[in-house]
Formats: sequence, structure tokens, C-alpha cells
Amino acid sequence: MKPQEKWQRWSELLEDASSSDRDLYLTRQYARLRLSDMKILRMEYKDIYKPVCSKHFDREALIKALMDHYVQSLRGKGSLEHSVQGSTIELADGTILEKRYKGKKLIIKCVASNYLYDGSMFGSLTEVARHITKTQCSGPRFFRTGTIIHGDHYE
Repeated sequence: MKPQEKWQRWSELLEDASSSDRDLYLTRQYARLRLSDMKILRMEYKDIYKPVCSKHFDREALIKALMDHYVQSLRGKGSLEHSVQGSTIELADGTILEKRYKGKKLIIKCVASNYLYDGSMFGSLTEVARHITKTQCSGPRFFRTGTIIHGDHYE
């Protein structure tokens, strides 16, 4: 069975795991990822985050990134991945956002309902995004894709 077929079959098997039963859903996702080979993990990463997965990502980093995605997907509204221009995103203190932009790795930390980036404090993700891009962009829109979130995420 080709990796794509295998991945699709495993995804279909998980459809009966309702995300309302959070623990069971996350346990099944974790077990599935642990049983997957690197080709499948990279394929799933690419499907979720769009960029090609770096060959420097080891198995544990891939599983962590994918599990972060599944935990976030349970949070639904208010999450970065479901955000649109004008969304208000409130991250829990200690949450760290990691994103690559123009070849540079960006690290943003939520501190006391503000965002610390490159030694400066910002009041919103939009302020951070505008500082980084030097354009009038939306923070939730800028951080919606390709961002890995570490920590407790949302309040």
C-alpha cells in the first residue's frame, strides 16, 4: 500500500472518533502518529502546514507539531488556524508562537496578555505582524498558516 493510501485509510478510521470526546480523539491521533513511518508523517505535515517538511525534522518533532495541530483543532473558534482578518486572538500567558518568514525563524511569546518579539512588547498580534512585515497586514491572518504554537494556547 502506498503511503498516500495508507494515510487516507488511517484518516478514515479516525472519523468515528468524535472531537467531542477529546481524550479518545487525541489518544487515537497520537497512536496513529506513533505507528506512522516518516513518509506518512511528512505527508501529513505538508497537508496541514502547506510547506514541505524540512528533512531536519526528526520523528519526535514531527509528531509534536502534528499533535499541536490536533489539540488546536479541538479548540475551534478563536484559534489562529480558524482566524480571519478582524479576529481577536487571546493566547494564554507563556504561549510561544514559532513561524518562518522570509527564511528567518520568528519567536513570539505571550506575556501578560501582550506579545514579546525581538526584545519589544506589542499589544496585539497585528502590531507584531505589521512590525515584522512592514505592511498594514492582519496579525491573525499573518500567523494563521505556518505557525507552530507551544504552550497552553488559548484562555
